[in-house]
Amino acid sequence: MGHAHHHEGITVTATGTEGLTHKFKISIAPDAIEAHIKEHLQDYAKRAKIPGFRPGKIPMTVLQQKFRGAVMGEVLEHMADAGVHKALNDNNLRPAVQPKVEIDGYSEGSPLTLKVEVEVLPPLPAIDFAKIKLEKPVAKPTDAQIEEGIKNLAESTAKAEPVAEGTSAAMGNILTIDFAGTVGGVAKPGMQGTDMRVQLGKKQLIDTFEEQMVGLKAGDEKLIKVTFPVNYHATDLAGQPAEFQVTVKTIAAQVLPELNNEFAKQFGVDDLKTLREKITERLQAELDAGGRMALKRRLLDHLAESYTFDLPQGMVDAEFTAIWRRVQAELKDGKDETGKTEAELKPEYQAIAARRVRLGLLLADLAEKEKIEVGQEELRQALFAEIQRYPQQGKEVLDYYTKTPGAMDTLRAPLLEEKAVDFVFGKSTITEKSVSKDELEKLVEELTG
Repeated sequence: MGHAHHHEGITVTATGTEGLTHKFKISIAPDAIEAHIKEHLQDYAKRAKIPGFRPGKIPMTVLQQKFRGAVMGEVLEHMADAGVHKALNDNNLRPAVQPKVEIDGYSEGSPLTLKVEVEVLPPLPAIDFAKIKLEKPVAKPTDAQIEEGIKNLAESTAKAEPVAEGTSAAMGNILTIDFAGTVGGVAKPGMQGTDMRVQLGKKQLIDTFEEQMVGLKAGDEKLIKVTFPVNYHATDLAGQPAEFQVTVKTIAAQVLPELNNEFAKQFGVDDLKTLREKITERLQAELDAGGRMALKRRLLDHLAESYTFDLPQGMVDAEFTAIWRRVQAELKDGKDETGKTEAELKPEYQAIAARRVRLGLLLADLAEKEKIEVGQEELRQALFAEIQRYPQQGKEVLDYYTKTPGAMDTLRAPLLEEKAVDFVFGKSTITEKSVSKDELEKLVEELTG
């Protein structure tokens, strides 16, 4: 497709518009097609090897006989492209999705006629920043949360020391156990194990399993009865009562390190005070990210409610198809976890698709008008982050993004959206409201759930 677009001999006639869809009839004169075939055949002549002729010296009549059929498809496709290109250019149209092209008729020596439908991007309203008034939830980590952060670090470096022989297991102890479970008397896959490490009270195991092991000694056996949670990931076990024959092999007590400057040094800082500051910063960064998420959601709600314009149906359909594929993969027997059927869910997800397209168009238009761009370095970092998500397939991930047309755009789009959102924040009226960590988490869940 590396040729220049030839526009001679192409006639474009507008045949009507319907909403954002423009319809055209395009006619391409036979001599324009002929000239193009000749051009293609001359390309062939440079490379073709025909016995009895020197390369590059093959007469046109011979080329026509041998290769005309081969180049024909390419030429018609190219001329159709040139026709669509001219229709868009002459009418100053920006297609929202790939134009639909249908060959209306063609026979050797007569014009090539096409029917074309182009769905275009709608004219977009300018965002009125003066009308945007948002409240940003702001939370600070409490002393208790900072202490908890330190406690988690202490637990991650704690030592397990075997208890004296004959000591009963207590909450907080670390046990190694063998277990064999049955549901309704039947052993199921995944319900047996040897030498599993369990810390009592950490809720690694279902229901009251851990509590029922308190008081056992090394070497003891016990039949433990529990019920699988209703929302358990293995559906055949969810909500079922089960029995586990458990043997305790070893019991160890968790010995926490002393919280001093020595302890802090293992985490690459000089003293406990600095470690506290680092933990505070990390907690603060998490809370700030939550606050920004809530603020962004409030902004997007404002934009979605305040600006209505025609949406290109092709874009909405494509977005819906992508969302629906994911939804269907998660449906059980055609219903979601709340029991809604596909027919009930479809309109909800169609509305989500429409909202996404609306916001996407609005922010992309703003980015274009304000010359907001994603730099090469930012893209490189996004690509690097993507590679780190799949460390085993690093090379394939890299190849996919560098070689697949449009793949880099899927990385660029969310970055551009974040920059456009930040730009709008900078022009809006934002007031801060202090909330607790729990309130912030609940709010983020409500807004984004």
